[in-house]
Amino acid sequence: MNTADKTNGSERGIGFQAVGFAVVGCASAAILQVWSESGSWAYRGRKMFETREAIRKAAVERAIEKAVQKALKNERRRIVASWEQLRGLSREEVEDRISQVGPPPGVSAS
Repeated sequence: MNTADKTNGSERGIGFQAVGFAVVGCASAAILQVWSESGSWAYRGRKMFETREAIRKAAVERAIEKAVQKALKNERRRIVASWEQLRGLSREEVEDRISQVGPPPGVSAS
């Protein structure tokens, strides 16, 4: 093994390293671009830093809100059905009259 072989080999190693770093850098940039545009893969906001307690509390609040909305929808259907039956009104007339009535004082409309 002579000095010429060592010099040529080390130069080739630097070239391979430079190409390897370039390929890894481009691949990493492409993966990061795909990752940042994917809503299903990435955590949004600070979810990864939330505690289990905060996640559970948010889930319970969402479940309660969903149940309340479902109960309100069912109650509205029941009222419409009873008005149709008792007063002989059409569904459109009942919906119109219900929409004209506001919430009682001190109750939020939302």
